[in-house]
Amino acid sequence: MRYILTILLISALTNLNAQAPDFILTDTDGTTHNLYSYINEGKTVVLNFSTTDCGECWNFHETGNMNTANALYGPSGTDEMVFLLLEIDSLSGMNALQGEGLYTAGNWLTGTDFPIIDNAQDIAAQYGITDTPTVIAVCADTTTTDLYTAGYPTASSMYITHNKCVPTSTANELTIIDMSNEVFCGALKPQLILMNTGTDTINTAEIEFASDIQADTINWVSTLAPNQYIKLTFNTTITEATTITATILTTNGMADGNTFTKTVEAAPLQFAERITISIRTDGFGCETQWDFTNQTGAIINTGGNVDATAGNRTIEYDPTTGTCSEAGYANNTNYIVSYPSNDTVIIPSGCYVFNIIDDWGDGICCDHGEGSYTITNQDGTVLATGDDFGAQDRIVLNITNEIITDIQQPIDKTTFKAFPNPAHDNFNISFDLNETSEVSVSMYNALGQRVQSIQNTKYSAGQNNIQVHTRELPSGIYFITLHTEIGDFSKRITIAKP
Repeated sequence: MRYILTILLISALTNLNAQAPDFILTDTDGTTHNLYSYINEGKTVVLNFSTTDCGECWNFHETGNMNTANALYGPSGTDEMVFLLLEIDSLSGMNALQGEGLYTAGNWLTGTDFPIIDNAQDIAAQYGITDTPTVIAVCADTTTTDLYTAGYPTASSMYITHNKCVPTSTANELTIIDMSNEVFCGALKPQLILMNTGTDTINTAEIEFASDIQADTINWVSTLAPNQYIKLTFNTTITEATTITATILTTNGMADGNTFTKTVEAAPLQFAERITISIRTDGFGCETQWDFTNQTGAIINTGGNVDATAGNRTIEYDPTTGTCSEAGYANNTNYIVSYPSNDTVIIPSGCYVFNIIDDWGDGICCDHGEGSYTITNQDGTVLATGDDFGAQDRIVLNITNEIITDIQQPIDKTTFKAFPNPAHDNFNISFDLNETSEVSVSMYNALGQRVQSIQNTKYSAGQNNIQVHTRELPSGIYFITLHTEIGDFSKRITIAKP
């Protein structure tokens, strides 16, 4: 089927080269959306054509990438972009969007912060859409860019497309696109991804880095042409979880002020004398590739198809033979690799990274088989596992070969709850403590910015309850974090104002 779907998608994209047709549609909340009104405001509009029973559509929806992009660049963020999901199956309705009935992959409405439009099949026909999901960006000049053939588009890739869409009149403009390494092991030197979104070449920039721990400033001198990117690494070393804010103070000697915030977390210390990596492929084993690297970045083990890419769909699959043109793993097959390969040798303590990619961008579960990966130690203890990861999954392991002293966690993680979810004007936090402990409670938005410091006190052993008021907060995705001396514990909650 993938071979046929690829032909259909190429056919659709051929039609996308024309001027994007205008439309006026009403979303599930009763709000009207006019495409040309948005683009006349200079905004880039991202259209996600999906159906409720499309597994790959649901997989992309579950990544939360459009929610993240909407929080950063939509109406509640920089207000440079508009994000719309267009459900294009005329036979489905609100019940399917709510996750009810046979023809739906889940509840599409709960936790979605951008508009969803039902019964948009006529607009799909005007755009020549013959396969789902199809995700396109409509620029201010009504030209379109396909965002999905390279795998699941991220918030960063959508914003990069927007910057390429809109001709800028600003001469000196340097934009922070992303900050790498959400999870790190041992020590982290934060790295920024910067884009020249202005019209002039950038030769100098002063960039400030600040966290809860320390601060740093870089005076960057080089050459960056318009629409080009660079990665810039700070000298500061982070050794514990913190929230990082980067600010561009000046660009080419002119005041700037562009900022970006991200919360980073330290990988927990785990005991292992030996690592076993188990891979179960799905029905398209040739699309999988993985590697396991040590603290120096050297590849220790690797497997799968060396020609696979993270969602770029470069591998040709022959449906008549059930094989790829390139060598790779077989379908629905188990593969097991151990490190060290010698049973008498133990793994050196240090930081390791397991990276797995899927060429098609839909992980190894669940529409085309029951694939998965599992990493265990010599005792069979699971250190990491996954399957439905989209185009790529990256697991950071902080390994020690020395027995870890059994330190009792102050919080029973199984009892940590935030409810109701979604919440309106308030919600409750409940957690059990194994012993009397100092706990601070904070609330972060989707940008990693702390929006509330709720409590910072000593709590008694047993059950504790806190009520959180959110009347002043806009609708969106937030994270409640309990900070303890042993580590942080987080829960996601959605604020949905009536």
